[in-house]
Amino acid sequence: MRLAFGNAPAGRDAGGGAPLARGHLQGEAILLSIMKGELMRLLRAKRTAAALLLTAAGGLGMLGAAQSASASVILGGVDMQRACTAQWSNPYGPVTAVVLDQHNAFSWKCRSNYTGVIVGGIDVNRECVLQYGAGAYSGLGSTSNPYSWYCQR
Repeated sequence: MRLAFGNAPAGRDAGGGAPLARGHLQGEAILLSIMKGELMRLLRAKRTAAALLLTAAGGLGMLGAAQSASASVILGGVDMQRACTAQWSNPYGPVTAVVLDQHNAFSWKCRSNYTGVIVGGIDVNRECVLQYGAGAYSGLGSTSNPYSWYCQR
């Protein structure tokens, strides 16, 4: 098989002059074969990437549909002082809701006004039911923000 490049006749150099050596043509054929293989590899990679993007987009669409079908309704905030009073005041007298760590949402505690001793933590789910009725439960905006608790249904 003889190849012609550009306007050159088969078996001649681009200037139309002397015949090309057989080894030179074989080298060009090898180069073309390598280039063809590389082009095919790039096309396969492009098709694979496109398929992955379509699969991911479809998965996200399904995820979005699942989330919207089960979306909760935010009812409002949680009254932590009310929770302390309801959950801890009988055996310990008056109590105050305190945050022990400003960077930890789970650090809400109830402190006895008489002794200053921490008497216990707050059951936020229980307080949501008390504030908003049956079926309410707690949610948290950020574990590092004690003031990000809310109730939802």
